[in-house]
Amino acid sequence: MAEQFTTSDRIKQFLGIQDVSSKFLQVLQVNICYQIFMNLHSIFVNTLFLKLTGDNTAVMQYNTIMMVLSPVMSILCVPMMRRFSGKTTFTIAIVDSLAMYVTFFVVMSRLDQFVVLIALLAAIGQGFFSMTYLNSVAQFSSQGNAGQTVAFMGVTNGVISLGMPFLSGLLISRFEGLAGYYVVFGISTLVALVALYKALRLPQITFNSKKAQFGKMLSIAFHSVTWRSFILSETIKGFRSGVMKFFLNVLIYQIVQSEALVGTNNLLVGLAAILANWVCGRVMRDKNRVKLLYSSVTALAMATALLYFGLNVTTIMFFAVINSFLGCVMDTGYTTMFYLSVDKVPGAKPLSAEFIVFSQVCIGIGGALGTVMMAVLPNTTFMVVTGMLVLVLTQYISSFIMHVQEKDFARIDREKASAKDAQVTR
Repeated sequence: MAEQFTTSDRIKQFLGIQDVSSKFLQVLQVNICYQIFMNLHSIFVNTLFLKLTGDNTAVMQYNTIMMVLSPVMSILCVPMMRRFSGKTTFTIAIVDSLAMYVTFFVVMSRLDQFVVLIALLAAIGQGFFSMTYLNSVAQFSSQGNAGQTVAFMGVTNGVISLGMPFLSGLLISRFEGLAGYYVVFGISTLVALVALYKALRLPQITFNSKKAQFGKMLSIAFHSVTWRSFILSETIKGFRSGVMKFFLNVLIYQIVQSEALVGTNNLLVGLAAILANWVCGRVMRDKNRVKLLYSSVTALAMATALLYFGLNVTTIMFFAVINSFLGCVMDTGYTTMFYLSVDKVPGAKPLSAEFIVFSQVCIGIGGALGTVMMAVLPNTTFMVVTGMLVLVLTQYISSFIMHVQEKDFARIDREKASAKDAQVTR
Protein backbone atom coordinates (compact mmCIF):
# COMPACT_ATOMS: atom_id res chain seq x y z
CA MET A 1 0.00 0.00 0.00
CA ALA A 2 1.36 3.41 -0.97
CA GLU A 3 2.48 5.65 1.87
CA GLN A 4 0.02 8.47 2.60
CA PHE A 5 1.39 12.00 2.85
CA THR A 6 -0.52 14.77 4.58
CA THR A 7 -0.34 18.40 3.46
CA SER A 8 1.96 19.08 6.41
CA ASP A 9 4.28 16.26 5.29
CA ARG A 10 4.42 17.67 1.75
CA ILE A 11 5.26 21.15 3.05
CA LYS A 12 8.05 19.76 5.24
CA GLN A 13 9.43 17.77 2.32
CA PHE A 14 9.34 20.83 0.07
CA LEU A 15 11.20 22.89 2.71
CA GLY A 16 13.69 20.07 3.28
CA ILE A 17 12.88 19.64 6.97
CA GLN A 18 11.04 16.32 6.90
CA ASP A 19 13.58 14.71 9.26
CA VAL A 20 13.70 17.59 11.77
CA SER A 21 12.13 16.75 15.14
CA SER A 22 8.73 18.19 16.05
CA LYS A 23 10.21 19.85 19.15
CA PHE A 24 12.80 21.68 17.12
CA LEU A 25 10.14 22.76 14.62
CA GLN A 26 8.52 24.60 17.53
CA VAL A 27 11.84 26.28 18.27
CA LEU A 28 12.18 27.22 14.59
CA GLN A 29 8.77 28.91 14.69
CA VAL A 30 9.89 31.04 17.63
CA ASN A 31 13.12 31.92 15.83
CA ILE A 32 11.30 32.91 12.63
CA CYS A 33 9.00 35.25 14.57
CA TYR A 34 11.99 36.70 16.43
CA GLN A 35 13.95 37.29 13.22
CA ILE A 36 10.94 39.00 11.64
CA PHE A 37 10.34 41.52 14.42
CA MET A 38 14.04 42.17 14.96
CA ASN A 39 14.74 42.76 11.26
CA LEU A 40 11.68 44.98 10.93
CA HIS A 41 13.13 47.58 13.27
CA SER A 42 16.84 46.95 13.94
CA ILE A 43 18.56 49.16 11.36
CA PHE A 44 15.92 51.88 11.71
CA VAL A 45 16.67 52.53 15.37
CA ASN A 46 19.78 54.26 13.99
CA THR A 47 17.83 56.39 11.50
CA LEU A 48 15.35 57.31 14.25
CA PHE A 49 18.16 58.64 16.45
CA LEU A 50 19.46 60.62 13.46
CA LYS A 51 16.01 61.98 12.71
CA LEU A 52 15.53 63.15 16.31
CA THR A 53 19.00 64.64 16.89
CA GLY A 54 20.39 65.59 13.48
CA ASP A 55 23.83 64.11 14.29
CA ASN A 56 25.31 60.66 14.90
CA THR A 57 26.29 61.01 18.58
CA ALA A 58 23.33 58.97 19.85
CA VAL A 59 23.84 56.40 17.09
CA MET A 60 27.47 55.87 18.09
CA GLN A 61 26.57 55.61 21.79
CA TYR A 62 23.79 53.11 21.09
CA ASN A 63 25.94 50.82 18.92
CA THR A 64 28.97 50.99 21.22
CA ILE A 65 26.89 49.93 24.24
CA MET A 66 25.20 47.20 22.20
CA MET A 67 28.48 45.72 20.98
CA VAL A 68 29.94 45.58 24.48
CA LEU A 69 26.86 44.32 26.34
CA SER A 70 25.42 41.72 23.91
CA PRO A 71 28.20 39.14 24.43
CA VAL A 72 28.17 39.90 28.17
CA MET A 73 24.45 39.06 28.21
CA SER A 74 25.21 35.82 26.36
CA ILE A 75 27.59 34.89 29.19
CA LEU A 76 24.93 35.69 31.81
CA CYS A 77 22.37 33.66 29.87
CA VAL A 78 24.35 30.39 30.06
CA PRO A 79 23.99 29.69 33.84
CA MET A 80 20.32 30.78 33.76
CA MET A 81 19.63 28.55 30.78
CA ARG A 82 21.16 25.55 32.55
CA ARG A 83 19.67 26.39 35.96
CA PHE A 84 16.12 26.75 34.67
CA SER A 85 15.58 25.90 30.97
CA GLY A 86 15.95 27.25 27.45
CA LYS A 87 12.22 27.95 27.46
CA THR A 88 12.77 30.38 30.34
CA THR A 89 15.58 32.29 28.63
CA PHE A 90 13.67 32.39 25.34
CA THR A 91 10.79 33.96 27.24
CA ILE A 92 13.06 36.48 28.98
CA ALA A 93 14.49 37.56 25.61
CA ILE A 94 11.08 38.12 24.03
CA VAL A 95 9.55 39.86 27.08
CA ASP A 96 12.62 42.11 27.12
CA SER A 97 11.99 42.99 23.45
CA LEU A 98 8.36 43.83 24.27
CA ALA A 99 9.58 46.09 27.08
CA MET A 100 11.80 47.84 24.53
CA TYR A 101 8.82 48.41 22.21
CA VAL A 102 6.75 49.83 25.08
CA THR A 103 9.62 52.22 25.75
CA PHE A 104 9.61 53.24 22.08
CA PHE A 105 5.90 54.07 22.19
CA VAL A 106 6.08 55.98 25.48
CA VAL A 107 9.15 58.14 24.73
CA MET A 108 9.37 58.05 20.91
CA SER A 109 9.80 61.80 20.44
CA ARG A 110 12.41 61.93 23.24
CA LEU A 111 14.14 58.63 22.49
CA ASP A 112 17.57 60.23 22.23
CA GLN A 113 17.37 60.88 25.99
CA PHE A 114 17.05 57.12 26.64
CA VAL A 115 19.94 55.78 24.54
CA VAL A 116 21.48 53.75 27.37
CA LEU A 117 18.15 52.14 28.33
CA ILE A 118 17.31 51.19 24.73
CA ALA A 119 20.80 49.78 24.15
CA LEU A 120 20.62 47.78 27.39
CA LEU A 121 17.22 46.29 26.51
CA ALA A 122 18.38 45.48 22.97
CA ALA A 123 21.56 43.81 24.27
CA ILE A 124 19.66 41.66 26.80
CA GLY A 125 17.22 40.44 24.16
CA GLN A 126 19.88 39.75 21.56
CA GLY A 127 22.32 38.08 23.96
CA PHE A 128 19.74 35.83 25.62
CA PHE A 129 17.95 34.82 22.44
CA SER A 130 21.01 34.03 20.32
CA MET A 131 22.70 31.96 23.04
CA THR A 132 19.52 29.96 23.79
CA TYR A 133 18.82 29.36 20.12
CA LEU A 134 22.34 28.13 19.33
CA ASN A 135 22.18 25.70 22.25
CA SER A 136 18.73 24.54 21.17
CA VAL A 137 20.10 23.77 17.71
CA ALA A 138 22.85 21.68 19.31
CA GLN A 139 20.34 19.82 21.49
CA PHE A 140 17.61 19.04 18.97
CA SER A 141 19.65 18.42 15.83
CA SER A 142 21.46 15.15 15.28
CA GLN A 143 24.05 13.94 12.82
CA GLY A 144 21.23 12.75 10.58
CA ASN A 145 19.35 16.06 10.39
CA ALA A 146 21.99 18.65 11.26
CA GLY A 147 22.50 19.55 7.59
CA GLN A 148 18.77 20.09 7.09
CA THR A 149 18.56 22.17 10.25
CA VAL A 150 21.46 24.48 9.41
CA ALA A 151 20.41 24.87 5.77
CA PHE A 152 16.82 25.75 6.68
CA MET A 153 18.04 28.24 9.30
CA GLY A 154 20.29 29.88 6.71
CA VAL A 155 17.56 30.17 4.10
CA THR A 156 14.89 31.55 6.46
CA ASN A 157 17.22 33.99 8.21
CA GLY A 158 18.58 35.13 4.84
CA VAL A 159 15.15 35.78 3.33
CA ILE A 160 13.94 37.59 6.44
CA SER A 161 17.07 39.76 6.76
CA LEU A 162 16.71 40.77 3.12
CA GLY A 163 12.99 41.41 3.00
CA MET A 164 12.00 42.89 6.35
CA PRO A 165 14.30 45.98 6.39
CA PHE A 166 13.32 46.73 2.79
CA LEU A 167 9.61 46.59 3.67
CA SER A 168 10.18 48.66 6.82
CA GLY A 169 11.99 51.33 4.84
CA LEU A 170 9.11 51.58 2.37
CA LEU A 171 6.53 51.74 5.18
CA ILE A 172 8.33 54.44 7.16
CA SER A 173 8.84 56.57 4.04
CA ARG A 174 5.10 56.56 3.25
CA PHE A 175 4.26 58.53 6.41
CA GLU A 176 5.18 61.98 7.64
CA GLY A 177 7.19 62.62 10.79
CA LEU A 178 7.40 59.71 13.21
CA ALA A 179 4.15 58.05 12.11
CA GLY A 180 5.95 55.45 9.99
CA TYR A 181 8.12 54.46 12.95
CA TYR A 182 5.02 53.95 15.10
CA VAL A 183 3.61 51.68 12.37
CA VAL A 184 6.77 49.58 12.09
CA PHE A 185 7.25 49.27 15.85
CA GLY A 186 3.55 48.41 16.17
CA ILE A 187 3.88 45.56 13.66
CA SER A 188 7.05 44.41 15.43
CA THR A 189 5.16 44.34 18.74
CA LEU A 190 2.39 42.17 17.27
CA VAL A 191 4.92 39.67 15.86
CA ALA A 192 6.76 39.66 19.21
CA LEU A 193 3.50 38.78 20.96
CA VAL A 194 3.07 35.83 18.57
CA ALA A 195 6.66 34.79 19.38
CA LEU A 196 5.90 35.00 23.11
CA TYR A 197 2.78 32.85 22.67
CA LYS A 198 4.80 30.21 20.83
CA ALA A 199 7.68 30.40 23.33
CA LEU A 200 5.31 29.73 26.23
CA ARG A 201 4.07 26.62 24.42
CA LEU A 202 7.57 25.22 23.95
CA PRO A 203 8.57 22.00 25.70
CA GLN A 204 11.04 22.37 28.55
CA ILE A 205 14.48 22.70 26.98
CA THR A 206 16.88 21.29 29.56
CA PHE A 207 20.63 20.93 29.21
CA ASN A 208 22.23 17.95 30.88
CA SER A 209 25.77 18.92 29.95
CA LYS A 210 28.29 20.06 32.53
CA LYS A 211 28.17 23.54 33.99
CA ALA A 212 29.73 26.35 32.01
CA GLN A 213 33.50 26.24 32.39
CA PHE A 214 34.54 29.78 31.53
CA GLY A 215 37.42 29.67 34.03
CA LYS A 216 38.96 26.61 32.38
CA MET A 217 38.42 28.13 28.94
CA LEU A 218 40.20 31.36 29.95
CA SER A 219 43.08 29.35 31.41
CA ILE A 220 43.55 27.51 28.09
CA ALA A 221 43.15 30.73 26.08
CA PHE A 222 45.74 32.73 27.99
CA HIS A 223 48.27 29.89 28.30
CA SER A 224 48.07 29.01 24.60
CA VAL A 225 50.18 31.05 22.16
CA THR A 226 47.66 30.18 19.45
CA TRP A 227 44.74 31.51 21.42
CA ARG A 228 46.52 34.62 22.62
CA SER A 229 46.99 35.40 18.94
CA PHE A 230 43.34 34.68 18.22
CA ILE A 231 42.21 37.05 20.98
CA LEU A 232 44.03 39.84 19.13
CA SER A 233 42.76 38.63 15.75
CA GLU A 234 39.09 38.46 16.81
CA THR A 235 39.30 41.91 18.42
CA ILE A 236 40.77 43.42 15.23
CA LYS A 237 38.14 41.60 13.16
CA GLY A 238 35.42 43.31 15.21
CA PHE A 239 37.21 46.66 14.81
CA ARG A 240 36.05 46.78 11.18
CA SER A 241 33.00 44.53 11.03
CA GLY A 242 31.29 46.07 14.06
CA VAL A 243 31.38 49.56 12.57
CA MET A 244 30.41 48.51 9.05
CA LYS A 245 27.25 46.79 10.30
CA PHE A 246 25.58 50.18 10.72
CA PHE A 247 27.88 53.05 9.70
CA LEU A 248 27.27 53.03 5.93
CA ASN A 249 23.49 53.18 6.47
CA VAL A 250 24.07 56.12 8.80
CA LEU A 251 26.11 57.93 6.12
CA ILE A 252 23.37 57.37 3.55
CA TYR A 253 20.67 58.69 5.85
CA GLN A 254 22.74 61.75 6.78
CA ILE A 255 22.98 62.68 3.08
CA VAL A 256 19.43 61.79 1.99
CA GLN A 257 16.83 61.42 4.76
CA SER A 258 15.15 58.42 3.15
CA GLU A 259 14.41 55.25 5.07
CA ALA A 260 13.39 53.58 1.79
CA LEU A 261 16.89 54.14 0.42
CA VAL A 262 18.42 52.68 3.59
CA GLY A 263 16.19 49.61 3.20
CA THR A 264 17.21 49.29 -0.46
CA ASN A 265 20.89 49.50 0.49
CA ASN A 266 20.36 46.74 3.06
CA LEU A 267 18.74 44.58 0.35
CA LEU A 268 21.69 45.04 -2.02
CA VAL A 269 24.19 44.36 0.78
CA GLY A 270 22.34 41.16 1.70
CA LEU A 271 22.35 39.93 -1.89
CA ALA A 272 26.11 40.60 -2.11
CA ALA A 273 26.64 38.60 1.09
CA ILE A 274 24.68 35.64 -0.28
CA LEU A 275 26.77 35.71 -3.48
CA ALA A 276 29.99 35.93 -1.44
CA ASN A 277 29.04 32.92 0.67
CA TRP A 278 28.26 30.94 -2.47
CA VAL A 279 31.61 31.89 -4.02
CA CYS A 280 33.50 31.02 -0.82
CA GLY A 281 31.86 27.60 -0.74
CA ARG A 282 33.10 26.91 -4.26
CA VAL A 283 36.50 28.63 -4.19
CA MET A 284 37.96 28.88 -0.68
CA ARG A 285 40.18 25.94 0.30
CA ASP A 286 42.97 25.36 2.83
CA LYS A 287 45.65 26.05 0.24
CA ASN A 288 44.28 29.47 -0.84
CA ARG A 289 42.52 30.74 2.31
CA VAL A 290 45.25 33.15 3.46
CA LYS A 291 45.83 34.44 -0.10
CA LEU A 292 42.11 35.22 -0.36
CA LEU A 293 42.27 37.05 2.98
CA TYR A 294 45.18 39.24 1.89
CA SER A 295 43.57 39.85 -1.53
CA SER A 296 40.23 40.81 0.03
CA VAL A 297 41.83 43.28 2.44
CA THR A 298 43.83 44.86 -0.41
CA ALA A 299 40.80 45.15 -2.70
CA LEU A 300 38.67 46.60 0.10
CA ALA A 301 41.37 49.13 0.99
CA MET A 302 41.52 50.25 -2.66
CA ALA A 303 37.74 50.57 -2.82
CA THR A 304 37.76 52.61 0.40
CA ALA A 305 40.46 54.95 -0.94
CA LEU A 306 38.30 55.71 -3.99
CA LEU A 307 35.79 57.38 -1.63
CA TYR A 308 38.27 60.25 -1.24
CA PHE A 309 37.17 61.33 -4.73
CA GLY A 310 33.50 61.55 -3.76
CA LEU A 311 31.36 60.57 -0.80
CA ASN A 312 27.73 60.58 -1.96
CA VAL A 313 24.78 58.20 -1.92
CA THR A 314 25.81 56.45 -5.15
CA THR A 315 29.43 55.88 -4.14
CA ILE A 316 28.45 54.79 -0.62
CA MET A 317 25.90 52.25 -1.88
CA PHE A 318 28.40 50.93 -4.44
CA PHE A 319 31.03 50.65 -1.72
CA ALA A 320 28.54 48.98 0.65
CA VAL A 321 28.02 46.17 -1.87
CA ILE A 322 31.80 45.71 -2.31
CA ASN A 323 32.31 45.84 1.47
CA SER A 324 29.61 43.23 2.02
CA PHE A 325 31.07 40.84 -0.55
CA LEU A 326 34.72 41.16 0.49
CA GLY A 327 33.80 41.34 4.19
CA CYS A 328 32.01 38.00 3.90
CA VAL A 329 35.09 36.46 2.26
CA MET A 330 37.25 37.74 5.12
CA ASP A 331 34.79 36.62 7.81
CA THR A 332 34.53 33.15 6.26
CA GLY A 333 38.30 32.78 6.35
CA TYR A 334 38.62 34.07 9.92
CA THR A 335 35.72 31.94 11.17
CA THR A 336 37.11 28.79 9.57
CA MET A 337 40.47 29.38 11.25
CA PHE A 338 38.70 29.98 14.56
CA TYR A 339 37.04 26.56 14.44
CA LEU A 340 40.32 24.95 13.40
CA SER A 341 41.99 26.52 16.45
CA VAL A 342 39.31 25.09 18.75
CA ASP A 343 39.86 21.68 17.18
CA LYS A 344 43.65 21.70 17.36
CA VAL A 345 44.49 23.45 20.65
CA PRO A 346 44.72 20.77 23.39
CA GLY A 347 41.70 20.81 25.71
CA ALA A 348 39.75 23.40 23.70
CA LYS A 349 37.32 21.19 21.79
CA PRO A 350 35.15 20.14 24.78
CA LEU A 351 34.81 23.85 25.60
CA SER A 352 33.78 24.97 22.12
CA ALA A 353 30.64 26.76 23.40
CA GLU A 354 32.69 28.76 25.90
CA PHE A 355 35.24 29.66 23.21
CA ILE A 356 32.44 30.83 20.89
CA VAL A 357 31.13 33.18 23.60
CA PHE A 358 34.67 34.42 24.29
CA SER A 359 35.13 35.07 20.57
CA GLN A 360 31.95 37.17 20.53
CA VAL A 361 33.20 39.17 23.52
CA CYS A 362 36.46 39.97 21.69
CA ILE A 363 34.60 40.92 18.50
CA GLY A 364 32.23 43.12 20.53
CA ILE A 365 35.12 44.93 22.23
CA GLY A 366 36.77 45.47 18.85
CA GLY A 367 33.54 46.84 17.40
CA ALA A 368 33.13 49.22 20.32
CA LEU A 369 36.71 50.50 19.90
CA GLY A 370 36.17 51.03 16.18
CA THR A 371 32.92 52.89 16.82
CA VAL A 372 34.55 55.16 19.40
CA MET A 373 37.33 55.96 16.93
CA MET A 374 34.83 56.93 14.21
CA ALA A 375 32.81 58.97 16.72
CA VAL A 376 35.73 61.18 17.79
CA LEU A 377 36.91 61.94 14.24
CA PRO A 378 35.79 65.26 12.70
CA ASN A 379 32.72 64.77 10.48
CA THR A 380 34.45 65.69 7.21
CA THR A 381 34.73 63.59 4.06
CA PHE A 382 38.51 63.29 4.40
CA MET A 383 38.45 62.20 8.04
CA VAL A 384 35.47 59.83 7.64
CA VAL A 385 37.12 58.05 4.69
CA THR A 386 40.48 58.01 6.52
CA GLY A 387 38.82 56.42 9.55
CA MET A 388 37.20 53.76 7.35
CA LEU A 389 40.54 53.12 5.64
CA VAL A 390 42.25 52.61 9.01
CA LEU A 391 39.55 50.08 9.96
CA VAL A 392 40.25 48.14 6.76
CA LEU A 393 44.05 48.31 6.93
CA THR A 394 44.08 46.81 10.43
CA GLN A 395 42.72 43.62 8.86
CA TYR A 396 46.21 42.95 7.48
CA ILE A 397 47.17 42.18 11.09
CA SER A 398 44.41 39.57 11.41
CA SER A 399 45.36 38.10 8.03
CA PHE A 400 49.01 37.87 9.08
CA ILE A 401 47.99 36.11 12.31
CA MET A 402 45.95 33.64 10.24
CA HIS A 403 49.02 33.09 8.04
CA VAL A 404 51.20 32.28 11.05
CA GLN A 405 48.54 30.04 12.61
CA GLU A 406 48.02 28.12 9.40
CA LYS A 407 51.73 27.21 9.36
CA ASP A 408 51.50 26.24 13.02
CA PHE A 409 48.49 24.00 12.36
CA ALA A 410 50.38 22.32 9.50
CA ARG A 411 53.26 21.66 11.92
CA ILE A 412 50.85 20.15 14.48
CA ASP A 413 49.37 17.88 11.82
CA ARG A 414 52.85 16.71 10.76
CA GLU A 415 53.81 15.95 14.37
CA LYS A 416 50.60 13.96 14.89
CA ALA A 417 51.21 12.03 11.67
CA SER A 418 54.82 11.28 12.71
CA ALA A 419 53.70 10.08 16.16
CA LYS A 420 51.10 7.84 14.56
CA ASP A 421 53.65 6.38 12.15
CA ALA A 422 56.03 5.76 15.05
CA GLN A 423 53.36 3.79 16.93
CA VAL A 424 52.61 1.70 13.86
CA THR A 425 56.32 0.94 13.41
CA ARG A 426 56.59 -0.32 17.00
